[in-house]
Amino acid sequence: MFKKLIIAANSARGYAQAAVDIGYEVVTLDAFADADTRRITQQSLKLNMMAQGVDAASFKQFFSQLNLAEFDGFLYGSLFDAAPDLLEWVSQRIPVIGNGAAAMRLAKGFAFFQCLESLKINHPEVLLEFPEDSENWLSKQLGGTGGTHIQVAKYAGKQAGYYQRKIEGTPISLLFVAD
Repeated sequence: MFKKLIIAANSARGYAQAAVDIGYEVVTLDAFADADTRRITQQSLKLNMMAQGVDAASFKQFFSQLNLAEFDGFLYGSLFDAAPDLLEWVSQRIPVIGNGAAAMRLAKGFAFFQCLESLKINHPEVLLEFPEDSENWLSKQLGGTGGTHIQVAKYAGKQAGYYQRKIEGTPISLLFVAD
């Protein structure tokens, strides 16, 4: 067996390091292809990015250059938050490690909040309509990733995918790798 993975994410370095640490050879596709990532990978390809995420044509071009028969699978990070169709395209060519496109669509759509409510999982209040007290709400894009799309609703106007009530606390981000 090859014990090789393709890893694609906005920043694939952390995923790549975890895979290399357990014995995989890795090829990454990400927005940076920085020196640290290149140092630990067999190959690191820098993707073209657009305002809403990965440039699908660029991704497909790089991906199509890889001999997929050499790889055990495809691991991905936040690169596909706004591109579940691209993730589905990948899954038709190589086994995807992790959730498929259907799960991504659910997690990144407004129906996700309805799911949370049905399971009685607390979350900040969300709206699809522009809130009257817009200084107390955030404007967010469905499928957004990395926080660059988040603004105070008052300044963003009515162009959001949805609005989330601001709550007091320390903003955090969490990434974990589990087996």
